[in-house]
Amino acid sequence: PDDPSPHSADCALERFLAAVGGKDVKHAAARLQATAKWRLEHRPWEWTCEYCVDEPGFHTFRQVGFDRQARPVVYSCLAQATRQNYTAKCAV
Repeated sequence: PDDPSPHSADCALERFLAAVGGKDVKHAAARLQATAKWRLEHRPWEWTCEYCVDEPGFHTFRQVGFDRQARPVVYSCLAQATRQNYTAKCAV
């Protein structure tokens, strides 16, 4: 209920249906239900990246707006990265 999930719209079922070849509605619905369950258990909308908090711009991703379906549009430019040398821990 408090999940700001993009999976609640009809277009989500269409995407899941397309991912399974467009014919198997039961399989698409099962995958969508599994995704919704995972989101409610793990609450990814509440996650915070310690690197981004400590060093804004660390990953070079910027949300610049929304598309016509209200999905976030993200811009990334490695030339704008605040760090030029990354470690394996940075990629996690």
